Amino acid sequence: MVKSATTKDDAHALFHSLRSAYSATPTNLKIIDLYVVFAVFTALIQVLDLYKSLLFDNLRLIE
Repeated sequence: MVKSATTKDDAHALFHSLRSAYSATPTNLKIIDLYVVFAVFTALIQVLDLYKSLLFDNLRLIE
């Protein structure tokens, strides 16, 4: 599937707009954004660790 030039241009314009709007964001809000990204990343690690432990516990029960 080939993307049309207008789709690429629209995506480029969207990212440029978001980048320029984010650069105008105050520093304290950027710090909050970093904290939220850290919290989501930490939660993802915890969920994956829980899934891994549940999976391996069930495999040990089968053997």
